[in-house]
Amino acid sequence: MNTLPLDLPSELQTREEISQILSDFSHILREETPQIWHDTSFTHKILRFSLLLSPETNVAHFFTLFKTPQKIYWKSRDNHVEVSGVGIGHRVEAHTPHLSSLLRDVHALTNNAPPNVRFFGGTRFYASSEANSPWNAFPDSSLTLPFLECERILDSVTLHCTLIAPASTSDSEAIREMELTFSGLFADVSTKDNSELHTTFAQPPLVQKRENTPSFQAWKMSIGKALQAFSRGNLEKVVMARRASLHCAESPDAFSLFQQRMLSAEHSTSFFFQENTTTAFFGVTPELLYSRAERSITTEAVAGTRKRGSHLEDDESIAQELLNSDKDRREHASVQRFIATALDELTETFSIGTVNVLKLHHLQHLYAAFSGRLRATVDDAAILEQLHPTPAVGGTPRREALEFLRTWENFDRGWYAAPVGWVNAHAAEFAVAIRSALVTDNTVHLFSGAGIVAGSEAEKEWQEIEMKIAPLLGLLG
Repeated sequence: MNTLPLDLPSELQTREEISQILSDFSHILREETPQIWHDTSFTHKILRFSLLLSPETNVAHFFTLFKTPQKIYWKSRDNHVEVSGVGIGHRVEAHTPHLSSLLRDVHALTNNAPPNVRFFGGTRFYASSEANSPWNAFPDSSLTLPFLECERILDSVTLHCTLIAPASTSDSEAIREMELTFSGLFADVSTKDNSELHTTFAQPPLVQKRENTPSFQAWKMSIGKALQAFSRGNLEKVVMARRASLHCAESPDAFSLFQQRMLSAEHSTSFFFQENTTTAFFGVTPELLYSRAERSITTEAVAGTRKRGSHLEDDESIAQELLNSDKDRREHASVQRFIATALDELTETFSIGTVNVLKLHHLQHLYAAFSGRLRATVDDAAILEQLHPTPAVGGTPRREALEFLRTWENFDRGWYAAPVGWVNAHAAEFAVAIRSALVTDNTVHLFSGAGIVAGSEAEKEWQEIEMKIAPLLGLLG
């Protein structure tokens, strides 16, 4: 690794400071030798230059200094990994709501690479036919290796520049391509004045109109249809979602909203995917789909929702009521059974933790952890095929629940409630993209869902969703 004596403060206060970093990186691109790896079939090569930065570097703020349209941000819920990504070093896409082929491509590309060469991305929950969907700017499925990354692992911060090129490309040609791309990013650094370069938050725009999809009457009808399906024995559970579209007087600063939302996030994974200058999807999700380190896997069952109490005694009373709720325990048990069945197929052995209450900033849920050792033949594609969608976001039985949603939900979920995360041949981490929002031009679309089982009431489930979207509603006034 190339290391330069940089003194980068936690808040980049002037454009000159970031320009100095990029100038130093330009020197590395011209003078140093990159790290180079080939994929397993030797059809591609990965080139990477790295620069060690001060441990005080504000990774999220580094992200905001570029006007480049394609950006990602990821922060693990244990706070051990944080990455800002700018531009595209390599991308794989599919016109289908399935990541399987892309995951196998990434495994082949990164099998010989170090474990911090990560592809970030996600996929649709399922295909949709909604006309003029707000998700049209997003690919159905994609995984991206950022061209430029500011990465923090524990207390070590590194700037990486990474490019994948055909193996037939000479090293000098590939480096020249990196220089040209890097020069474009360098020229695209924001020219905001010094005061704007502090990590302060933009004033949210005035919300002029709220539009609920579905309306309450349509929601009530769909809940009624679900209850009829339960009584016929066709369904055990279905998770119905809603979209609240907030039309604003001007374009919101999506990353500023996201950063403010992270301030009240506990035990949550934070993600941000920007496809162009007016479209971004972000969220702070408490739900881990799975985490893999070589052949070790962890996952969890999260279901049932209550608000937090106003004081300790009230909070504990609400938690006990949740633990003793027959409706919520049944909902959570269906998720546990689903995951146990999936892990029975995927692992040599696995264990299940006890059911506890997961306490977040605004809400609390029933929670149980799973861990296991994967079979030698299992890869990330096989894991996702088994685990997504869980009953926490789809329902049970899975096929019947998805058919019900396609018939009665009547809007495009897009990447909401689908897997988002990062992956390489050595490890992976995917979260369920709930507690999330999509920004398109002047509109903020908030997504959330509620688990419907026998005994559910339309009004209560509507209000549960209002509780879940309340943190972002509050930021927008």
